[in-house]
Amino acid sequence: MTGAQLPGELGLQRTDTMTSEEQAFMERFIEGRRWIWAKTYATTAPHWYTLRKEPAPDEGEGDFDRFVVLLREHGYDRLYYGKTFRSIVIGEHYYWTMGAPLPETILVNRALKDT
Repeated sequence: MTGAQLPGELGLQRTDTMTSEEQAFMERFIEGRRWIWAKTYATTAPHWYTLRKEPAPDEGEGDFDRFVVLLREHGYDRLYYGKTFRSIVIGEHYYWTMGAPLPETILVNRALKDT
């Protein structure tokens, strides 16, 4: 897949392989999280991130890990500003991590689909 092709254009919206419960979980996780604008990358790779160490008030233990595992299982490799990341599209955003092993993953990134 090249960076110019979007999952929707190729029919690769991998969330269709998830159960409705998994999709609902991911949407709740996203809605409950605080997303921080990555101001250092505002002009070079505009995106937001959320940190493992800042769970939502109603978030269960293990929810961060579950989100990352689902992203990696149902995602696809996407080119973003010259680097390839395992990503998933949910709503109007792409979501990805930096690819570290699960225990070392400290954040989840998101960017608008048109970036």
